[in-house]
Amino acid sequence: MRLTAWRLGALAVMVGAAATGFHVQAPADVRVTVTASPQTWQADGAGSLRFVFRVEQGRLDPGARLAFHIPGTWTSHTLHPHERGGRTYAQQPYELMTKQLAGYFAIDPGASGTDWSVEVSEQNVDGTYHRFAREIVLTLKSGALGSRAPLVVNYGTSEKPVRASFLAETVRFDAKLDAGDGTWRTLGGPQVTTTADPAVKLLVTMPSQGAVGQAVRVHVAAQDRFGNPTRLPTGIVLRRVEAVGEDHAVAAAGSFVEPAIAFESEGVHRVEVGSASLGWFRSNPVLVSRAEPELKLYWGDLHSHSAISKDGVGRNAFVFARDHANLDFYAPSEHSTGDRQDEGITDDEWEEIQGNVRRRYDPGRFVTILGYEASFPHPDGHHNVYFASDRAPLYRQHEMGKLHELWRRLATHRAFTVPHHTGIRWSPDAAKGAAVVFKEDHPLRPLIEIYSGHGQSERYAPKDPLSYDQILMVQRWKNWFPRQAPETPDEYRTLTGPVSADGPHYARDAWAAGLQLGTIASSDDHTARPGQPNKGLAAVWAEGLDRDSIFEALRDRQTYATSGQRIYLDFRLNGIPAGRSVTTNTDPHLTLRVHATAPLEWIEVLKFNQKTRQYEIFRRWTPDTLSFEEQMTDRDFAEDTFYYVRLEQQGLVDGRPAMAWSSPIWAERQTSQSHENP
Repeated sequence: MRLTAWRLGALAVMVGAAATGFHVQAPADVRVTVTASPQTWQADGAGSLRFVFRVEQGRLDPGARLAFHIPGTWTSHTLHPHERGGRTYAQQPYELMTKQLAGYFAIDPGASGTDWSVEVSEQNVDGTYHRFAREIVLTLKSGALGSRAPLVVNYGTSEKPVRASFLAETVRFDAKLDAGDGTWRTLGGPQVTTTADPAVKLLVTMPSQGAVGQAVRVHVAAQDRFGNPTRLPTGIVLRRVEAVGEDHAVAAAGSFVEPAIAFESEGVHRVEVGSASLGWFRSNPVLVSRAEPELKLYWGDLHSHSAISKDGVGRNAFVFARDHANLDFYAPSEHSTGDRQDEGITDDEWEEIQGNVRRRYDPGRFVTILGYEASFPHPDGHHNVYFASDRAPLYRQHEMGKLHELWRRLATHRAFTVPHHTGIRWSPDAAKGAAVVFKEDHPLRPLIEIYSGHGQSERYAPKDPLSYDQILMVQRWKNWFPRQAPETPDEYRTLTGPVSADGPHYARDAWAAGLQLGTIASSDDHTARPGQPNKGLAAVWAEGLDRDSIFEALRDRQTYATSGQRIYLDFRLNGIPAGRSVTTNTDPHLTLRVHATAPLEWIEVLKFNQKTRQYEIFRRWTPDTLSFEEQMTDRDFAEDTFYYVRLEQQGLVDGRPAMAWSSPIWAERQTSQSHENP
């Protein structure tokens, strides 16, 4: 969509700094270069980005056009709440965003005496589209632009400064020229780099299990206030939490380091890394035993987006997942279809994704899984697709039409699908949005993403601090604020955003309808930064850290979900782990073991009552401890039922409560006939 062009006033502020530029001949008698300055910005810095177009050869006459591309991280988060129509970042009217951005540009024709119009367009001149990026088109109305004086365009003025990307990244502002013949020719594009802030926190993670005397990696990664990897500060040390011992200095080289430590006794161990000035940051627990367990606990993020998705940004998700978030497994989930029901992932991008899955796969250290998102509307809802292979066909959502058609195509592959944000409406005045109606169990849908950066999909509870309603996508690239969190600016608290759809759209509804779905969580991050500590992680019990083992464990529901903390949760019925179906003629014996990253606020075991069709709290505790173990027997087991665990830790993690949800265990009452069967 193109909007009416706006004539902009003379430039009021000039910023001088180093500049970068590119040029080509276009056409043969016209050569134009473009530079941008400042070339380097601090993340989220404010100011004016100055573009200088110079005609090095020939001249531009009326009707000539220049265009340059503003990447998505340099557009909408610049706008103030009142410029967004009272809506959150993701739900603002995109036409309004386009119109408001026009006020951030100023032209200085200098001594050239030229007159230009400026158009801010949602669609690039080559016909491509990105939800948040914009194309700026300058049309020469009168005069001629030659080599005597350049054309200067400022993005950001003294009254309306632009805010740089909060991501630490290098982006290209692609520029193009139409010399008057109606043909656009590339001018390349100046590059601009945003740099990370100093470290404000450390992410400290270890494997969740270990053996006595065997070294384990302690992964220490530095993060700035925007979640960017940044240089480790000097003077940090590592110390044990459960035992007194000497502090170990941690080398401050790069953005992460992996010292090794061995634990000489069985039990639960944790470490802390930090300093008096930075603060102390505790690791997840590691359960140390005499021998390695048969099943290992691994952590991953199966849902994140990058610039390939056309509503995301960033390009280095695989590196971030492995080197910063220290994930054991990772799957990209780019949108197969764009906003306009057109191609999302291009054929070339699909080849790029498959290539990354192959190249980044490192068995025993980092497992990559091939996947993408198919964003069906209500009642099918958004589902991610995952493959056991690193080569697979791309079935785009708009070409499939319905979820059942996607399942029909996937039936010949080792693949499965996972629904997410299953109860979301994109705004209070919207229809059902992406809400899922759970009608049937299906072998290609073994799991549900019960939590993501959007919020929880466990139950309809709009007042829950982790509901879609209470988490504001205020500045999408920066953070999703809890509406009532202390750090949320007052002017954002009343903004309109996604809400929970009332109806049978949640995990509890699916389970009550007879669907056997295990639980996972993943971030649904849109900044190529998976594995953030408050946006969701998938926990998987698997035989080994290789693609087949992780894939089969996921498909077999050997999983649980957390809001991002690596909480150790082992829930069993008669010795059978969660995610399974158990047939028994005795009262179910349940065992629960939890090792948390902060003291436990409460733990609940829920049971479904088939007669009343309601969930009942079978057991509840308020431990106020880091670890908890309990055994219990259901003496009222008279008919088929299922159980699952939910828990919350004390405190907040980046503004959000820290929770975990087990997969259910389905208990079937054994009849005399089933008892006779082998």
